[in-house]
Amino acid sequence: MKEQSLSLSCIRGMNPGDFEEIRARGHEARREMTHAVVSQLITPEGWELNPEYRGEFGGLFPVQCRFSSATRALDLCLCSPGDLSPAWILVLAQPDGLFVRCVVQLADFSPNILNRLLQAAAVMEANGYSPSSMADVLETDAHKLMDCLSD
Repeated sequence: MKEQSLSLSCIRGMNPGDFEEIRARGHEARREMTHAVVSQLITPEGWELNPEYRGEFGGLFPVQCRFSSATRALDLCLCSPGDLSPAWILVLAQPDGLFVRCVVQLADFSPNILNRLLQAAAVMEANGYSPSSMADVLETDAHKLMDCLSD
């Protein structure tokens, strides 16, 4: 599977085994898959996107991307389905590990929902929300978005 074939509809049609199969093809295939995913996402202004290509974050998920806040006080980690999870998960974490919470699990890859959550996190972070308060709001927003948004 080449990067061009990994369109949004293709990514949405993949099951956890498909993600693991592409990861098993090696670093180049994993890089292409990761690029196909991040090409659908909008990094908030002032934030940094760090995709995992080899195992920088432990290699636990076929696709894992970290969006680091402008102050570097927190990360939003997007993890694909695979052997560890049947769903896409978005985790809010402090880099020191003192706070970690999954704020949403999505059965299907949904850039509309993920992009709205990323932008909401950026606004809250800029306004001094605590990680716990941010997680509460993001969880609530995610459920509302899942109820009303169709990509």
